[in-house]
Amino acid sequence: AHLMAAVQRAEIDLALVTLASRPGLAVAAKDVPLRWVRSGPLPDDARLAAYPEGCVFRRAMIGALETAGESWQVTVQSRSHAGIFAAVRAGIAVTSVAAGTAPPDLIEFDAAVGFPALPTVPVYLVAAPTLRRAGRDLRDRLMAELAMVAV
Repeated sequence: AHLMAAVQRAEIDLALVTLASRPGLAVAAKDVPLRWVRSGPLPDDARLAAYPEGCVFRRAMIGALETAGESWQVTVQSRSHAGIFAAVRAGIAVTSVAAGTAPPDLIEFDAAVGFPALPTVPVYLVAAPTLRRAGRDLRDRLMAELAMVAV
């Protein structure tokens, strides 16, 4: 949401964002799979580290757990990756990331006992309406890369 607002204010030219609905400034989109992330052995229960309410990843974790009839608790809430990953590294919570983006010291997993498969989420490339040539070139390269990414 902060990146989207910065693009709207023309403070930055381009951003990759995850939002609940497609923003008007989106020039490309790609659905990416989510994966659970843990630090060690599979935990016995779903204690979550998540961004505050409104986060697409948070909503996906809770929705998957509730649909599967699993209990859950948001144990750690943070506005930063550092806070979320610190809780995961400490072994007090799990979280979710776009597949392939977890820090190398953490373990991504699909589904396991007590942890149902997570859905895909859309990632949007948003662009300020007034891009200079360099911005247009980068936008076009990012759009081409997103089109080639296999999920």
